Amino acid sequence: MLLELHCHTSEHSACSHVRAVEQVRQALDRGLDGLVVTDHHYLWPDEELEDLRRLSGAPRSFVLLSGQEVYSREFHDLLVYGADRAYPVRTRASTIRQDHPDAALAVAHPFRWGQSPPDDLLTHPLLDAVEVWNGQQTDGENELGIDAYRRLAVVGIAGSDAHFHGAAGSCPTRFDEPVHTIAELARSIRAGRCCPAD
Repeated sequence: MLLELHCHTSEHSACSHVRAVEQVRQALDRGLDGLVVTDHHYLWPDEELEDLRRLSGAPRSFVLLSGQEVYSREFHDLLVYGADRAYPVRTRASTIRQDHPDAALAVAHPFRWGQSPPDDLLTHPLLDAVEVWNGQQTDGENELGIDAYRRLAVVGIAGSDAHFHGAAGSCPTRFDEPVHTIAELARSIRAGRCCPAD
């Protein structure tokens, strides 16, 4: 199945210029099976997700979940899937891991702006995955991500990092098994049963 794992909404991320309803509809138009909202330091409660499903017209079969993007002390931007509360800026990834040992933690867009993260950061034991393809990185930066993915054999994910109209669903992650809940999503990422879609 194909899922959007990284997008931001104007409702809960000041940097985003697109409402959640449009993000969901864009993912549906692209033929994706689901979308995970990852607003900065915000976790959508179930009732908000249900309202979003109703307003967007998404069918029950469409997976609609919430993770979050946390600015962490160790890794800067960190995608967190499976925590049951939102974390503030500069939270330690080690704290998130201690609080939520079954959550999946992925470093977000590590090659953006020409950065060259060291291998020991990308393979850090606190991380479950690396976002090796990001819709807001250049082609060259994404090629560096794919090279690291292959060379280091890390678990790789992709995400559009959508902040603007038309981006959601452009960089999906392929899952080898059905995913319906955030716990299942985290478990699949941690087990490496996913990869950037071709």
